[in-house]
Amino acid sequence: MKFLHSFQFSPQILPRRVSILSACLAFILLSSCTNLKNEKEYSRVHSDSGIHGRDYGEIVAELKSLEAKYAGVAKVITYGKSLGGEDLTMIRIAKSGNYAQRKGVVIEGSIHGNEFLNIEDRLPKWLLENQTSPGVAKYLSTGGVIWIAPILNPDGYIARRRENNNRKDLNRDFSLKEANKAGFTQPETTALFKTIKQESTDLQASIKLTMDYHCCVGALIYPWGHSKTKQLAAPEKAEHLRIAGIIQNEFPTYKAGRAFDIVNYIAVGAADDFYHETFGATSITFEGAEGVENRNFEKHTTMWDRLLNDIAKDDQPNKIENTDQNVYLNIVDSNNNEVTLEASAKQNSQTMRLCQGNIAKCSENSNNLNFTRSRSTSEHEIFVASKKFAIVAGESYTLQSYDSSNNVLQSRTLKFKTAR
Repeated sequence: MKFLHSFQFSPQILPRRVSILSACLAFILLSSCTNLKNEKEYSRVHSDSGIHGRDYGEIVAELKSLEAKYAGVAKVITYGKSLGGEDLTMIRIAKSGNYAQRKGVVIEGSIHGNEFLNIEDRLPKWLLENQTSPGVAKYLSTGGVIWIAPILNPDGYIARRRENNNRKDLNRDFSLKEANKAGFTQPETTALFKTIKQESTDLQASIKLTMDYHCCVGALIYPWGHSKTKQLAAPEKAEHLRIAGIIQNEFPTYKAGRAFDIVNYIAVGAADDFYHETFGATSITFEGAEGVENRNFEKHTTMWDRLLNDIAKDDQPNKIENTDQNVYLNIVDSNNNEVTLEASAKQNSQTMRLCQGNIAKCSENSNNLNFTRSRSTSEHEIFVASKKFAIVAGESYTLQSYDSSNNVLQSRTLKFKTAR
C-alpha cells in the first residue's frame, strides 16, 4: 500500500499505469532474451571452426623448443593454471636491449576452445624463423614486443568446447568500466590480465595492437561490442578502420564493423573492448572462415609483416584534427615516399588533391599532392599518392576532390595534429 500511495495513483488510472509498467518490464526482458537467443544461436551454428589441432601439450612443447633455439629473443611464460590443471602458456618475442619506449602487440587464440584456427599456434615459429622479413625485422629492431598466447582456454580446447571447465564464456569475463562490467571471475582471464599488465609495465611497452583469433564468419570486429549503438570516437574509429584496411589487403571480403553490425548481438565483457579501454590499443577480433582459415596461413604471415611494419614506423604528424571526421591521412611508409588518403565516407571522386594553405593556394602551388583511387573497402575509399610531401602539424591544408561524373570540385579545410 505504501508503494501505491507513493505514486498517488487513482483507482481509475492504476490498471493503465500497471499495464504500462508491465509492458516496459516485458520489453526490457524481451530485448535481453533476444540478444541472448541471438548469441546462443550464433554460437550453436558458427562457433565450431571445424579445424582440429595438435595435443595442447605438443603446442606448449613447441613453444619451449623455440625458446631454446632463439634464446635472447623468445621467452616462454607460464602465467597460471587452468581449472583443469593445464599450464597457461604464452611466448614473448622481443630483442633485449635498452629502448626508451617499446611498442607492444598482443595476439591471442582459442579463448573459445572450439574456435581454433591453426593460425595462432603457428605464428610464433614463423615470426622467429623470419626475423629478417622486412616488417618483422623493423619492428623487433626498434624494440617491439610481441606476446602470443595461442590457446587461452586449454580445457575448452581439449574438450572441443566453447567455455572453460566452469562452463563460463571467457570472452565475456573481461572488466569494462564503459559497461559497468566487473569481470575476471575465472582463473584463465585473471592470470592473463595480470601477466600482460605486469609484462607491459616491466618492459615499458605501450600496447598498440591486440588481435584475438575467433571463428567463423570471416570478419574484422572492433569496439564497442557491448552496445548496439555506441560508436568509437571518430579518430579511434578511423584508426581501427585504417588497421582493418591493412588486413583487408589480404582478406578483401572480410567486412569490418562492431559486433552488433557483424553478428547481430552485443558482447559485454569481450577482450577487444577491454584492451581498447584499458590500454588504448587498436583492438581487432579476427573472425576466421569456418573450416578453411587454416589454409590462409601465408596470407596471415603477409598481413602480420605489414602490420608490424606499420606499427614500427616513427611517429609522424599524420592524423586529421576534428575539422573533418570523414577523412584520414596516413603516412604509410616514408622510405617509399608513399602517402595514403582514406575517406571513411564513400566518395564519388576519382582523384583528390592536397595542398598547403587556402583554396587559392591550390591553383598557385605546383607542389600539390595528387591522389588517385586505389581500391574500395566496405567502409571507405582508398586513394594513394607517391611523392614527398612535408606535413606540418597545426598548419591549414585544403583537400580538393573532383567527381568527373558531374564535374563537381569540392574543397574542405583540414588540419593535422601530432601523430599517435
